[in-house]
Amino acid sequence: MALFTLSDITYKEQAARTIGPLPRESFGQNILRYPIDIGSVDKGHYMVIHINVQDKTEYTANYANDPRSSIQKNRENVFRQTGATNLGGNANSLIGGAVKLGQTINAAADEQVGVDLGGIIKNVIRKTSAGTEGILKSLNIDATSAKFFLGGAIKQVKEDLGSLNEVTFLRTTKRTTDSLALYMPNTLNFTHNQGYSDISLGGEMISTLGAIGKTLLGGEIDSKQRGRNLSPFVLQKITQVAGALTNSPNSAAAIFAGATGLSQNPQLELIYTSPSFRSFRFSFMFYPRSEQEAEEVQKMIARLKFHQAPEIKNGTGGYFLVPPSEFDIEFYYNGQINRNIPSISTCVLESIDMDYAPNGFHTFETPGDNSPRVGGTGMPTAIRMDLSFKETEIMTKFNFQEDAGVATKQQARQEQFEKDRPF
Repeated sequence: MALFTLSDITYKEQAARTIGPLPRESFGQNILRYPIDIGSVDKGHYMVIHINVQDKTEYTANYANDPRSSIQKNRENVFRQTGATNLGGNANSLIGGAVKLGQTINAAADEQVGVDLGGIIKNVIRKTSAGTEGILKSLNIDATSAKFFLGGAIKQVKEDLGSLNEVTFLRTTKRTTDSLALYMPNTLNFTHNQGYSDISLGGEMISTLGAIGKTLLGGEIDSKQRGRNLSPFVLQKITQVAGALTNSPNSAAAIFAGATGLSQNPQLELIYTSPSFRSFRFSFMFYPRSEQEAEEVQKMIARLKFHQAPEIKNGTGGYFLVPPSEFDIEFYYNGQINRNIPSISTCVLESIDMDYAPNGFHTFETPGDNSPRVGGTGMPTAIRMDLSFKETEIMTKFNFQEDAGVATKQQARQEQFEKDRPF
C-alpha cells in the first residue's frame, strides 16, 4: 500500500504534445479522452462513445449539429426504402391509436360529446378536475387555478401523444456534444444470433387420421399386411387410454415401445422465431501518466456513471423516472470512421464494472501534498473499467446491405431506369 509519507511513486512530467487528427471541434467542446494524446501518430486507432440524452431530462445539454441518434437515422432510411420501420404493425397501431386518443382528449376537453371514448374521457377529466380542485382547495388554491392547471396538463398530454412516430418511438433522445474517446480495446466481439424453434407436426388428430388412411390404402400391400401395419395405431390408442385411466402416461408409453419396438415420429420442423439484440463488452485499463490525464480519467468515469443512471422527473413527487441516456459507438482511424470495423447502432449501457485496485491497491502521491484530491494525491495508479452495452435496434438485411454490396429490387429498378432512359 502506498502511503504519502513512504511512497516513491510520483507523477512523471509529460512533455506537451500536439494532438493529432482528433480536434475537439470534431465532436464539440465536451470530448474527454484517454490517453490524453489519443489520435497522435502512434495512437491513430480509437473508439468514440457519443452520448444521447432523453428529451425529458432536466439537466442542461448542448446538442450536436445533427441531434439524431444512429437508430433514428436508420429508422428514417429504412422507412424511405420500405415504407415502414422494423417496429412492425403493433407500433403502428399504438402510434395511430395514440394520435386518435389525443384527438379524442381534445374533443372531450373542449366539452364536445364525440364518440363513446370521448364521453368516457370527458367524465374522467371532470372527475379528475373535481378531485384536483379538492386537493388544490385544501392547499388554498381556488377552483379557477385548478382548472387552469388541469388545462395545461391536458394540453401537454395532447402534445406528448401527437409527438409519437416510428422514428422516435421509445428512442426519445438527442445527441449531445458530450463524447468520450478511448483507445481501441483488446477484443471486439460481434455476435449475431437468430432464434429458431422446434415445432412438432405429429401426434395431432389430422396427422394420425392421415397416416391411418395411407396405411389402409397401401397400394399393392395385401389385406393381411395392412392389418399388421394398422396394429401399432390400435395399440397406441389402447395404451394412451390405459395411461389416462391409471394416471401413468409414461408407463403406458413404455409398454407401447416394448410391445411394438416403435416410437412415434415427432415429425419436427424448424421455424424462425425472432432475432436477438446484440451485446458488447469493452474492457479498458487506465494508467494515468500525468495529473492532467488522471483528471481526465476521473471525469470520464463520472460522465459515464451520470449518463448510465436514471433521473427523477422534477415535480412528480418522485413517482416518475426519466430513463438513462443512450450511446452511439464509432470506431476511428486517423480522424475518420474506420469502415473495416462493423458499425454498432444506438446502445444502452447495462453495466459499469469498476476495479480501483486491479494490480493491488497503489496510489500516486504528489510530493509535499498530503491531502487527497481528484487526479492528485490518492489517485489509484491503475483502474480497470468494463462497459456492457446492449444494442437497441434489431439488425435486419437493411443494416448490412451496403457492406454486402446488394441492392433492393426498388433500387435495382431505379438504376436500370437511369441506364435505359434516352436523355
